[in-house]
Amino acid sequence: MNLLRSEVDLVIKECLALQHDPLALEKYMHDRQVMATAIMQHALPLRRWYDSRKEQTDCDKQAIVTKRRAEIYRRMNELGWEEKYYPWSKYVALIPRYGKRPIDPDNQKWFNYIGQHKELTEKTWLSLRPKLEELYVRFKERQANTPKISMRKACR
Repeated sequence: MNLLRSEVDLVIKECLALQHDPLALEKYMHDRQVMATAIMQHALPLRRWYDSRKEQTDCDKQAIVTKRRAEIYRRMNELGWEEKYYPWSKYVALIPRYGKRPIDPDNQKWFNYIGQHKELTEKTWLSLRPKLEELYVRFKERQANTPKISMRKACR
């Protein structure tokens, strides 16, 4: 914003200095208009390039997250962990039929660990495994302690 203000101040100062010479003022204004047009013509392709680059970066990040998630789930399955105990969504609290509930902090941690924009290395996995295992055990215990209602009884 300060750059724009200083530029405007410079143009005003120059116009005031040239106000007694109409030809010089007209030439100055024409030159400024040509320069502004050139800047805009350069800015549009630059903006398109920036948007395209950002979109590509976002796609690359999403691909890394997808690959990381698949690798983590593969390793967890190899350990004998059952998918039915994984949290199924970090957005449950945002679904209208569930009402306004706070997001479960354990779910949030789980998805924060799995959804990072970093490749999964062996070192990362060794650090991440105990954290996920702790959450997994909690999810499993929580499900085991949740009373089950059969659909037959619920529909009567």
